[in-house]
Amino acid sequence: MAESSSTRARIEAIQITLYRTLKLRGYEPIETIVSTLRRYITDNFTLPPLPPVNSPSEV
Repeated sequence: MAESSSTRARIEAIQITLYRTLKLRGYEPIETIVSTLRRYITDNFTLPPLPPVNSPSEV
């Protein structure tokens, strides 16, 4: 099933938002997303809690 360009644009916008938010919070975005997906799969498809917001001194 082909995705429309508007669907692809929405997916990309979500991905960019996740990446930027994690980066601003002091996390390595790719590592965080991969570990979250691994945990999601192994924990009976239950999402883990959101990572905490790091204080500015930790970033």
